Amino acid sequence: GLLALVATLYWNAVRQARAVSRQLYVADMNLAAQAWEGGDRPRARVLLARHGQENPTLCAFDWRLLRGLTEESAPRFELPAHTGRVWSVAFSPDERWLASAGADRGVRIWDVASGKLMTNLTGAEEAVHAVAFAPRGPWLVAGDRNKRLRIWDTSDWSPRPAIEAHYSAIRSLAISTNHGWLASAGEDRRIALWDLATRRQVQGLDDAWPIECVAVSRDGRRIATAGYDPRVRVFEVPSEERQDLLLHTANSTAVAFSPDGRILAPAGFDGGVRLWDLARKEPLPSLAISAPFRVLVFSPDGSTLAAAGEDGLIHRWDTAAWRPRPALRGHARRINALAFSAAGQWLASAGEDGKVCLWEAEPRSETASRLRHPMLVNSVAWSPTGEQLATADAQTSALRIWSTGTGLESRSVVREAKTFWCVAWSQAGQRIVTGGLDGMLRLWDATALQPLAQVQAGPQAIDFVAWSPNGRTVAAASRNGTVTLWDGATLGAAATMPGRHGPLRALAFAPDGRRLAAAGRDTRLKLWNLSPTNPPTELRGHASEVWTVAFSPDGRLLASADDQRAIILWNTARATEAFRLTGHGAMIQAVAFSPDARVLASASADGTVKLWHLELRQEVMTLHAHSGEAKCLAFSPDGNTLASGGADGNVRLWRAHR
Repeated sequence: GLLALVATLYWNAVRQARAVSRQLYVADMNLAAQAWEGGDRPRARVLLARHGQENPTLCAFDWRLLRGLTEESAPRFELPAHTGRVWSVAFSPDERWLASAGADRGVRIWDVASGKLMTNLTGAEEAVHAVAFAPRGPWLVAGDRNKRLRIWDTSDWSPRPAIEAHYSAIRSLAISTNHGWLASAGEDRRIALWDLATRRQVQGLDDAWPIECVAVSRDGRRIATAGYDPRVRVFEVPSEERQDLLLHTANSTAVAFSPDGRILAPAGFDGGVRLWDLARKEPLPSLAISAPFRVLVFSPDGSTLAAAGEDGLIHRWDTAAWRPRPALRGHARRINALAFSAAGQWLASAGEDGKVCLWEAEPRSETASRLRHPMLVNSVAWSPTGEQLATADAQTSALRIWSTGTGLESRSVVREAKTFWCVAWSQAGQRIVTGGLDGMLRLWDATALQPLAQVQAGPQAIDFVAWSPNGRTVAAASRNGTVTLWDGATLGAAATMPGRHGPLRALAFAPDGRRLAAAGRDTRLKLWNLSPTNPPTELRGHASEVWTVAFSPDGRLLASADDQRAIILWNTARATEAFRLTGHGAMIQAVAFSPDARVLASASADGTVKLWHLELRQEVMTLHAHSGEAKCLAFSPDGNTLASGGADGNVRLWRAHR
């Protein structure tokens, strides 16, 4: 009796410790994901290392993915640029040089390709707050606390006579790219516009408060200022008509125009960016961060807004839907300056720690992991080797094949509208099948992308296609409520699966090829036994339209998801519900199992992709994957990469650490 009691207590303690360990894993994976998105990669790595050592059996694709992500996005160069704080950075128009200036009164010129110091320009008697390269003519201009504009000829870096520009310290410079003039502003509340070729002031504007930052729209028609006041002022040029915008609760610190001139982005000590639509004269959603910003800048193509300040992080947003991108961490203290290069290849940052960091604006690992399409991507399919990915670019009606190693498109075929909506790659790798909104099923040679056969599969759109595991059969789901089977070599000898259904959106073959599942608008899953073919078993549990269905690699589970944000995992042997997963904020449009069956990925209309640890039956990570709807998902055959496609025209390749 005593031994039995001791054994029971022991096993209860073991089970309790195991449960605590599992819950800690889930919590730490979510914290690590948040740390990565917030730019705190060291913190994320600490959380991951704990479980890599203590819970290696729980570490699945989610852990390996975070491990890979936290090793990316380091600066290309860290330049020990100045002996004191750095106030300003600027790229030359040809992206060859980077200028930096700071409290040590020096202006340094760096070679962008190598990160080496080219020259140190002297002559300033006090701190230099701003530098700018002229878009026309060989000029570098610096504004200092001694009220002067200092000019160097970039052909030989020789100085030119200084301009007595202001009555007190110059704090900011901005260039009109189209017109070629320079705007200077500072503590004397004045904005001066200069023709650098003649060294003459062409216009002067009066502000109400000392100015910290001046910005010029690309067309040169507007100037905006921020400074010792919550208001941001926008001047029309040359009329000098002024508009005061009260957008912050504390002093404004920085301001920037989007490249198209439609959006004004001011930042303030209250820790937010208050976006303003200049055309409609109305606010856009605010971007709130707890730490005050000191500087912000748009990328040249307008796709990214970067902001930085007191917390030492570079915060970034995708401007298509104002979704955050992972922050960049390279500075130990406050960041005072940011600049994108003219072509958008580089991002420079500088701050209180005396460092200048030079970043690839789109890191190579990130570039190769983002396959850009003109418009919506509705379907993705891996080649059997995992070296290529096929995508159906529905709105431009293109079938594209990508090299997943380089992220480059290797070949494509473009047809008339409605040709490409869904795509599947055969297990042998020699054929690709596509379905179109025109109801046509098409078979392609995967190497040459030449058509092999086509057939009118039905009067309505084909929403999904799938290959049987042995490659002999193609299944197609149609909006007219039919599932048809076709010969995988010729698209001949069609068979229609028995039963009456509403419009069908998704299909999946079981791994053994003996069963076929379909889902659609009538909320019930259909599960056919293919040998012999009988009317389907119906799985009831969803309360709304089902958009996606997938078998686990071992065939024991079937996952389905609906537009009311529920994922159901079914026991396929019993045709009963096993468990549910909930947590998405919008309808779920795709699910995919990892090849080891340990992780389920789900894609939602809110642009997120969630990873679920199936042993723990809990969400372990949310990826803000797309600025539009996340439409499709697929794991690579080796389980090291998850591809997600979206309405924003991007396919993201989420690569795990091997």
